[in-house]
Amino acid sequence: MRARLTTILCTIGLAAAATAVAQPARPAPRRPPPPPPVVKAPPPPPLVGLSALGAFAPERGFLDDVVTTDGARLGVVVTDGADQVELELIGMADAGAIARLDVAAIAPQVRRFYLLGDRVFVVGASLDGGPATGTLLGLDGRPVRGAKKHRPATDVFLRDVGGKPTVIAYTLDPKARGGTLHQLEAFDLMKATKVTRRPGRLLVGPDGRDARLDFSPVYFLDDMTVAVGTRGGVWRKKEDQRSPDTAAAWSLLTGAWVKDEPITDLLGRARQLEVLAASPSRLFARMKEDNSEVEVWRDGVPRAVTLDQPLVHYVAASLQHGVRGDRLWFSLQVDPVNPPAVARKKADPEYLDLFEVDGDRAVRRARILAPKQRLRWGWVGDVLWVMEKNAGFDRGSKLITLYRVD
Repeated sequence: MRARLTTILCTIGLAAAATAVAQPARPAPRRPPPPPPVVKAPPPPPLVGLSALGAFAPERGFLDDVVTTDGARLGVVVTDGADQVELELIGMADAGAIARLDVAAIAPQVRRFYLLGDRVFVVGASLDGGPATGTLLGLDGRPVRGAKKHRPATDVFLRDVGGKPTVIAYTLDPKARGGTLHQLEAFDLMKATKVTRRPGRLLVGPDGRDARLDFSPVYFLDDMTVAVGTRGGVWRKKEDQRSPDTAAAWSLLTGAWVKDEPITDLLGRARQLEVLAASPSRLFARMKEDNSEVEVWRDGVPRAVTLDQPLVHYVAASLQHGVRGDRLWFSLQVDPVNPPAVARKKADPEYLDLFEVDGDRAVRRARILAPKQRLRWGWVGDVLWVMEKNAGFDRGSKLITLYRVD
């Protein structure tokens, strides 16, 4: 009996052992795969549609806001705001310096200057805002031999008259007898002799009107040579009434009306004069008063243009414009927290976007990454120049960079 029990227990033990041997071992629990590495979005490219040609930075002082060009060279003013006043001529290939003129002795402050081949006509004034003077210099900074001195005026310009560069002297006398006198004279660049027989004059009385012409000027064009405003109607004897006022422009150079047209929209005319008095130019771009669209104004006539990018992306007050050849360009600064960016909870890169106007459309041609920067720009032929305005200071820059559109 005991032997039989022992045999049974042994058999059960052997069976259990065999069963244990036959069962496979449990695999170790699987570890979750590691998360994919976080790949940051590439930084926005600094330039889109542009290639840098070179840059110019003055050795001392800073670049003032006065910039000029003759289509092949760029001219800038370098100053320290006190004793240093220099003109730098820059080449377009690599922004290399071509010539440097020290003009501190003749122009403590440069209002504007003109490049004339191997000569430069400098319009300067004293630091206290006194009368302007015009001086013709060679590229060595010395007055051109044989050039006569031009007398001071309220402002001085150089423009083409009859195919010749002519000095325009504009004088404003707010205390003239009878009102405010606007007077214009034209002089030969070299001889400083009068080109016109008598000065062009507008005497504006307290009522805002020149009684002799029955003309109320609002703003001036073409270097103060053309006054634009409203001309009074004439008495029509047969109708026994005065004709309506007209939209008119008077040339102080020729003493003749260059425009005299009926006013068909009185409200539109009032807005036109307000806009053009603030931006006296024949061609420019501006943001409409309600920031709903960009307008291009050509010869006093506005035309809305459609951007190929959403206007809501931009800072409305950032609009600038410039002319390249016969095309108008304008720029807008991207608002990093514009409404679409806020909706997706991600700020946009702060680009300065450049648009070319083509008919009633504006196409984005180039972009410059400009975080927390204020850029000013213009054209020299097909070369774009860009200056970054000094931080916290409205005047001047430390660097000017040249770009070519790809």
